Amino acid sequence: SFDSAVVIALKNNITIKAGKISEVAYEIGLENARSKRWPSLNLTLGGSLQLGRSIDLFTNLYTNNSYTYQNSILESRVILFNWGKINSEIKAQYQSVKTRHYEIEDQEFNVKATVISSYLDMLLSQELVNINVAKLRQLREQINILETLDLAGKASGLSAIRLTGQFLRDSASLNDLRLNLSLKKSAFRNLLNIDSSYNFTICEVLPTNNDFRIENIPSLKNHPSLLIEESRLIELEYNLKAQRAGMMPSISLSNQLSTFFANTYLNNQGRVRNFGDQLSNNFSTFSYLTLSVPLFNGKSAVSSYRQSKLNIDNQKLRIEKGKKDLEENLKLLYEKIDNASQKLRILEQSYILVDSSYSKVRFAFERGILPVSEFLDAYQQRYTTITEQKVAQFQIYFFNRLLREYLIY
Repeated sequence: SFDSAVVIALKNNITIKAGKISEVAYEIGLENARSKRWPSLNLTLGGSLQLGRSIDLFTNLYTNNSYTYQNSILESRVILFNWGKINSEIKAQYQSVKTRHYEIEDQEFNVKATVISSYLDMLLSQELVNINVAKLRQLREQINILETLDLAGKASGLSAIRLTGQFLRDSASLNDLRLNLSLKKSAFRNLLNIDSSYNFTICEVLPTNNDFRIENIPSLKNHPSLLIEESRLIELEYNLKAQRAGMMPSISLSNQLSTFFANTYLNNQGRVRNFGDQLSNNFSTFSYLTLSVPLFNGKSAVSSYRQSKLNIDNQKLRIEKGKKDLEENLKLLYEKIDNASQKLRILEQSYILVDSSYSKVRFAFERGILPVSEFLDAYQQRYTTITEQKVAQFQIYFFNRLLREYLIY
């Protein structure tokens, strides 16, 4: 069914799968942005070993200068004030996550629209095959009647031969329609991303009534294509605030704990103090505030800021254009539905006349009053009208289903 096809398409679509993976990556980026609020903590361990000797200038003797040195530093740093840069970066990244979510919804909308088009096109092809099967069945019955009349001497065998020729031509057309349906089924499998060996049957028919109508064009403000652009605008505005804050001074607080061990650090007995005593005796701590003032960077920050403002102006125009495009698409759908509905009503009235004419021509033809050419003209006109009716029904149903997808938001 159509609904099951949509479910399979959304489940197997590679673009949507990639979009969801990308959404997770953006969420990780949001976590990284939030982590900038927390203090940083770093542990630095160092050591050195010096080997060698030198001549003492006073005694003129060699003096060994080998010693070892180890130090440990634990440092913490936190930004106290930076004009809201971190908060702006977090909000911008949050909007990036929302934008990615809306992009996935828009991809799902596009997949649904493609499935609607392909599925209903396939459904129409199936209906056209059924129409031509019924057409051949009726022509075959007519040939049988003429052959019976010919045996009874009440009709010319030439008429049966001409109808048989038409039957063969229509049979060839039916084979083309079946091939076309098979190709559309193959394309539909690719659309659903399912194995080519998977066989399925179409379990729906084109409805003859389409009562889904909305008199007034509703608001499309919640459509994902618009939400994407609006979310990008908010993201750009927060990025602009972060860039502006980056051009202002910032204040940070640092705390440092340090200690060291050296084999040159001796006790009263001239021996190297033990490791624990040195760590305790050499322990120190201090805190300091840092004021960072950006003075000159070749105007790159100012240029980036101006470019960001231009991007915001451009994004506002994109939103305005997107709204107009959606409204135009919606109006066009209504116009196409109205046009197809009017065409269907005309064809229904035409079919009544054509079918009545066909019945009369067939009656006269079977009694030898009219030639076979008159019968074939009425026969072709009848089934051409039936085919055009199905195409009009397809258009109405297709545009209505597409309209539902637009208005579901």
